[in-house]
Amino acid sequence: MDIHQEASSLEQHTKCEHETNNPVEMVSVFYTCQMCGKIFKNLQNLRMHERQIHLGVPKQHICECCGAMFYSGSKLRLHMLRHTGERPFTCEICGLRFGTKHRLGNHLVCHSEARPHVCGVCGKTFKRQRSLGMHEQNSHGVFSQGASKDKVVISFSCQMCKKPFTTKQKLAVHMREHTGERPFRCNICGKVLSSKIGKKNHIRTHTGERPYKCNLCELALKTHAQLYSHLQTHSDSKPFSCSYCQKTFRRRPHLVSHLRTHTGEKPYSCLVCDRAFSQKADMRKHMDKIHKMLGSPK
Repeated sequence: MDIHQEASSLEQHTKCEHETNNPVEMVSVFYTCQMCGKIFKNLQNLRMHERQIHLGVPKQHICECCGAMFYSGSKLRLHMLRHTGERPFTCEICGLRFGTKHRLGNHLVCHSEARPHVCGVCGKTFKRQRSLGMHEQNSHGVFSQGASKDKVVISFSCQMCKKPFTTKQKLAVHMREHTGERPFRCNICGKVLSSKIGKKNHIRTHTGERPYKCNLCELALKTHAQLYSHLQTHSDSKPFSCSYCQKTFRRRPHLVSHLRTHTGEKPYSCLVCDRAFSQKADMRKHMDKIHKMLGSPK
């Protein structure tokens, strides 16, 4: 059996053995190159790898302007638009011009209020399939795999605390909590931070920039997370429910804090006397009042 037949057999096995009514059932199936062992998430990428790396298929389509080489004529034609500047397709709504009909069609979505693509995990809706795919991967670790686009869950777990993450990037940032690595330094005050987005958000404490504006009350905030939390104040929705007493909350942190009233968990300890508290605010008040430690750890 050659490598193409093996890949096809794997795809057929996945459909027969692992297909369920649950779109996000935990399945770990990949496409492996039989010649070098490299792993791919979909069959298309595997076969492209085989043609280009192992079968030696040459790039036969050459740009006469810059010499760039491509495996297909369609790729060359798309590339040529960079040289010609040709944009024959015009949006009738806003007048923007595009080099291909596909790009025009993709642009027209922004003028529509329809959001037909629905996340099978949380129900969030999107205008574009691409946006849904990115959301599923980044928020839930759900990937579309194989020719049939079966939904599979891929999780990246921390080897130290076993906490799962939906992407390798998120796992890498999390690992810095264990290693103490803080590679991003503020060029204004010198403070070091563990992530690039953390540094970006921190710099706004110096510049006063507030780029995230609420479209309901025009309140401006420093981070996207702050905007998201603020938007909950405009909604009557309380999607986070306590499994003990069924009390509902607008935000997950409020639910987590509430759950400690049931579990008795006290994760915050006084640095002086080791007295434990269920809420960080209570621990700070204790340290300020009893030990006179103003500005206690936040």
